Amino acid sequence: MRRYAYYDRRRFQRLRVNLSVFYKVESPEYVRSLTQDMEIEATTLDISKGGMSFLTKYAIPAWSMLSIKVYLFKTDNEGIVSFSDPVEISAEVRSSISVADGEYRLGVCFKDIAIKDRAGISDFIASSL
Repeated sequence: MRRYAYYDRRRFQRLRVNLSVFYKVESPEYVRSLTQDMEIEATTLDISKGGMSFLTKYAIPAWSMLSIKVYLFKTDNEGIVSFSDPVEISAEVRSSISVADGEYRLGVCFKDIAIKDRAGISDFIASSL
């Protein structure tokens, strides 16, 4: 009997979170018109330094480009929560999977992110583990 070891292909550790994320489709044009060029709120499932997944009501196909905004938070020793300025990211959809109740799970890879924002995500993940 052969045993296969599970191999996680991800380069970055994922953190399960429940945050609001706001995205807008940048391309292709036909997908942009599907969402009426609106900024859409979705619910984050997990995040890493290299990408994230979230639930949305739109079937956004793989390889679509998105503009994403997410607000991260920190909790100090007294339990006081403070929110960051929005982290703005250009991302590419890598997977779009239909899940229950007309929702889709999008997996995105970060393409263009400022160094300070990447550091902010890293700090958020490290402080939440």
